[in-house]
Amino acid sequence: MKKLSEKEILDRWRLDESGCKIYTGSIHPRGYGVVCVNRSLVYAHRYFYEKHKGSIPDKMLVRHLCHNKKCVNPDHLEIGTQADNMKDMVDAGRQAKGMKIAKDRLGDDNPAAKVSWLDVERIKKLRLMGLKLKQISEVYELSEGTISNICSGKTWSKRANGRYECREVDLS
Repeated sequence: MKKLSEKEILDRWRLDESGCKIYTGSIHPRGYGVVCVNRSLVYAHRYFYEKHKGSIPDKMLVRHLCHNKKCVNPDHLEIGTQADNMKDMVDAGRQAKGMKIAKDRLGDDNPAAKVSWLDVERIKKLRLMGLKLKQISEVYELSEGTISNICSGKTWSKRANGRYECREVDLS
């Protein structure tokens, strides 16, 4: 692979109708432009920011004010925290929708649920019978932490009607 000069990298963009400078070099599978600098991949928007505006403080992100991952226009880039970036995402309506954020739908009503209320009852019963978290987690293919949270009531503690009723369950 031919090593590009700084000028060649900084010239790898085209202007679109919204004023974004779209990076025309390599694109990472996550949709961001990437450049190779000293044998390391660097996101193109970070590279352009540093060349035009200066260094990026530790633990800070370069945010796209235009919400275009391929944009390297320094006027569209701004330093911010992860919290700033998440607020931008929500404000722009780009957050996950549907199953991923069905937080108002509890238990079996949540399409992202990995267990049912019946599973929860069985998990709690198995724990009361003396099975270890690891054993239960292997059966249900969940983490030990998830099993612990279920058993302690930290998660899956209420039915939609506001109360959890544990009843005798046939484990066979």
